[in-house]
Amino acid sequence: MAQAKGEFSGVYRALIFAFVVNIIQLGSRFTLLVLHQFDLFTPAKAALIHSLGYYGLTTFAFLTLGSCLYLVYKKTSIEMRDNMERDPLTGVFNRHNLQLKLQNELQRASRSKQHVSIVMIDVDHFKKVNDSLGHVAGDLALCHVVKLARDQLRPYDAIFRYGGEEFLICLPDTGSDAALTIANRIRKHIAQSKISALPELKLTISVGVATSSTEIADWQQLIQDADRALYQAKRQGRNQVSYYVDEAINVT
Repeated sequence: MAQAKGEFSGVYRALIFAFVVNIIQLGSRFTLLVLHQFDLFTPAKAALIHSLGYYGLTTFAFLTLGSCLYLVYKKTSIEMRDNMERDPLTGVFNRHNLQLKLQNELQRASRSKQHVSIVMIDVDHFKKVNDSLGHVAGDLALCHVVKLARDQLRPYDAIFRYGGEEFLICLPDTGSDAALTIANRIRKHIAQSKISALPELKLTISVGVATSSTEIADWQQLIQDADRALYQAKRQGRNQVSYYVDEAINVT
């Protein structure tokens, strides 16, 4: 949201400039008319008043029209960018800018000697949901999982749709203990909730967690570690959280 406001700042400045120009020309015309009424402005130069008004209004119209066209252009550009970066079903980020986000967070964390944690989520037995209840029910299930996961995240955490029923969450400035707390909170929240439109459906998720060191880490390796932990959680029976630490996987 803040980024969008910044991108529209040029439009706002152009509109303000247009109104300032119009106010100046109106003020100038009023002053000249007053001078003319008191014979302080010669009739021979009265045409200047009308010319000033004509050019002032024309400038105002062009500036306003240009600002409106630029506003439409920026709005369309932002919508196109959002369509490229976001999953149309769930509204979360897709994989388009995943690499850039993770690289930036890892570099920032390295400078501040902090950690970045990755949480990989897979909806358990999702194929059965589609097969037994249909793809509309599957879509509702995915949106439900995303909503509940978002409820447990902080404003600066980012969630991505990583695959069909897989989601990746980036937790900046978060060590393994805090990441496990967040992951387990999401898992329990989903397991204990129901979808109002599908009361017969009980959803659970399997979760894998990996945490970077305080040095600059390889974002692909971090995802791979979280993915390994996720599949360990699935092999151990699903509906649980596994975390990857120093080539060892622990299940909670």
